[in-house]
Amino acid sequence: MALTAAERSKRYRDNKKKCTETHEAYLKKERERYQKRKEQGQYSYSGKSEREMNLIRRKWKTAKRNDREKKKQETAAVAFMENNTPTSSPATSPVRQVIENTHQKRSGKNRSRKNRKKTKCELKRLSDQKERFRKLWERSRKMIVRLKTIKTKHKIQKTAVCTNVKKQMPMMKKENKTRLRQLKAVRTFLEEDVNSTLAPGKKDTVTSRQIKKQKRFLNDTMLNLYKKFIETHPHEKMSYVTFSRLRPFWIVQKNVESRNTCLCKLHENIKLRIGKLSQLKVILDKDPDMVARSLVCEQFSKACAYGECKECKERTIRKNDEFEDDMMGQQISYHQWVNRAETINTKDGTRTVQKTVKQTEFSTAENLLKETTELMREKYIKHIYNVSHQYKVLKEKKDNITNSEAVIHVDFSENYNCKLSEEIQAMHFGGSRNQISLHTVVLYTHTKTESFCTVSENTYHGPAAIWAHLRPILSHLKENYPEVKTVHFVSDGPCTQYRSKNHFFLFDKEMMQLGFTSSTWNFTEAGHGKSAADGIGATVKRTADRIVAFGGDITNSLDFYNKVSKALQSVRLFHANNEDIDMYKSQIPKDLPTIKGTLKLHQVLLHKEQVGHLALKVLSCFCKWPDNCECYPGETPNYLFGTKKGIFVLTYARVCNDNM
Repeated sequence: MALTAAERSKRYRDNKKKCTETHEAYLKKERERYQKRKEQGQYSYSGKSEREMNLIRRKWKTAKRNDREKKKQETAAVAFMENNTPTSSPATSPVRQVIENTHQKRSGKNRSRKNRKKTKCELKRLSDQKERFRKLWERSRKMIVRLKTIKTKHKIQKTAVCTNVKKQMPMMKKENKTRLRQLKAVRTFLEEDVNSTLAPGKKDTVTSRQIKKQKRFLNDTMLNLYKKFIETHPHEKMSYVTFSRLRPFWIVQKNVESRNTCLCKLHENIKLRIGKLSQLKVILDKDPDMVARSLVCEQFSKACAYGECKECKERTIRKNDEFEDDMMGQQISYHQWVNRAETINTKDGTRTVQKTVKQTEFSTAENLLKETTELMREKYIKHIYNVSHQYKVLKEKKDNITNSEAVIHVDFSENYNCKLSEEIQAMHFGGSRNQISLHTVVLYTHTKTESFCTVSENTYHGPAAIWAHLRPILSHLKENYPEVKTVHFVSDGPCTQYRSKNHFFLFDKEMMQLGFTSSTWNFTEAGHGKSAADGIGATVKRTADRIVAFGGDITNSLDFYNKVSKALQSVRLFHANNEDIDMYKSQIPKDLPTIKGTLKLHQVLLHKEQVGHLALKVLSCFCKWPDNCECYPGETPNYLFGTKKGIFVLTYARVCNDNM
């Protein structure tokens, strides 16, 4: 019977002890090794006192005694079982198997198991490698045969596979063209200002595949936008899934961090009213635009929006038939954005200020429905028509610019707070931090689009500042595009800036002095003035912040102009001085009369042939351009700037339509 590993080790030790000299040398070497390890402190008892060593020895003796007792009990138990086992038991008893299951035997089995597993993995790897080589050899063999066939026949045999591929190629090309057309259509549709809003923040960017874009936030859900897309593009056969998949990565849904803080007040109040009526089941529609559509004709026109259509003039919001009439008198509450006067205490006493707050209103369901219908009739329907009309007309003008025309989109960006790379704590308080005024411009010509930004330390945003900021851009336009004779301006309509009598005066004066033959100034509807100019402001501010982050200091407008101009190539910067603004202020007469209906205007037109004459319209129109049309006249459609004692003054003049 073969010896176990323990038996072989014991036999080796016994043979070694028989040779006295060799055994003594071994013991001496072990004692020296022990002393050396002890001096190095490798034993737990190294450096212990005699008292501590006695305690350790006592523990050793106790442990050894317990071990001997345990072995005696195991030996006695084995002997008892062997003596009392019947003679018919097999030669190798389970007890013997347990005894033979030593540590050495288990280690040997584990090594054998690992070796078998390793060998099996190696065999599988070699087998897979052999199969790969076989397939490679087979492909190479077939390729050689194919090349020989081509060489002998001097032509490619038209197999069934080649024929199928050729048949599929036109279909693949057609499919790719269709997908590209759909992609362009969806992108153009979602980038329209009525469907998404450009984010004005300098941090509102998103990057994908090393392409950085300014974010645009959707104005509605993707499902509603898909329905609108299908209505406006009936020739495009597209599912909702495909429409969602083709959405550009920079057009995103709104969240809490990107919530819109520049919403239209009228839109929000109507939305809150309709939401409450829908919640109470008084009406079925939740979308304010759908409710507005139910109040006008199918062909939504200006007559319907302005209450001039006889067919839809008397329509009201349809009440839910299942809603009980008894509930119409129930007291309800809803929210509205309102302006209210509040008295505050200051060191000089008390004063009254105007605050915009979202407050709770109380009414009955019947009164709320009636008031909402009147509000939509008087303001909301007209408002949404103006938004749609202005966007449509101005987009058509941008898309069809002639060689002699240019479109300039202007807007003031939020003032930039000057920063230093390192600041003390006191810099954050008081008036230590300077502000810089930014006026952004997008110039559209027949050949290309350019971006500009004028900076000034003067934070005044009135008409004089507007033209001080615009003067270098218009000079650049005259120098680089001498063929341009007509300029169409587009802006939002704040009454203290662009939509004011002082601005109209400077508009007429400056455009004629610069030599332009005609010009128009077009206003977007109130609360809907976000444009590409806001993106320019965000880009410029982001560049300035990056300069500060890398150790630069921006303390005034000249620092901003010099450093950002070098770092930013896509936007051209100009500097507006205080002297230029003061010069324009001095040119404005102080006795200009108020223009009736200014807040309702959306277009101002002037021609070189009629110097000092302005045509005012409630909506923009270019149907007969460059000639003036009679569409959408204002309350006082024609104004004339005359002279009196060398000063320009504004006088009202009714001019016949033939002179328009």
